[in-house]
Amino acid sequence: MTRPRAVKSRIAMRRSGAGHQSTGGYTLVEVMVVMGLLTLLMIAAAGSVSAGKTISTRSAEYTAALAIVHAQLETVRSSTYNVPSQYFNSTPTIVRQYPPISLNQAGTTFVVPGTVVTTTTILPSGTAHLVQVVGTFGGPTNQCRGTPITVNLQTVVNQFAPGQP
Repeated sequence: MTRPRAVKSRIAMRRSGAGHQSTGGYTLVEVMVVMGLLTLLMIAAAGSVSAGKTISTRSAEYTAALAIVHAQLETVRSSTYNVPSQYFNSTPTIVRQYPPISLNQAGTTFVVPGTVVTTTTILPSGTAHLVQVVGTFGGPTNQCRGTPITVNLQTVVNQFAPGQP
């Protein structure tokens, strides 16, 4: 049985791909895969920007806390070493201060409260004082920023310490 000539030519065209015009475009599956990959990249980028902002804010708060504690330590070091005086006594002296370290975005309200405790204790030799300044910032009133920032600095002051007259 022989096929008519028209049927033979249609079968030959299908096998050879003739009669189909290729537009050179992408299939729906390829487009969906690319859109999925771009979505994942955008989500990762947004997460890294958010994490960067959090790290930057925390670093700025730590730097401010360190500056406040260091300033208090230098205030004690620059005091004249005469026993007894405001900081230097025969018994331990504790001075508490409550400076904040950070403002809100508008710059009107303190958002990270703190406590700076300065303790001076006479050393066993009796000729010098150990000065310890501890600053703690954040805490229960500031839950959104994470764990409190604690800075602890120490020095020894006597009549021969730098800055003494």
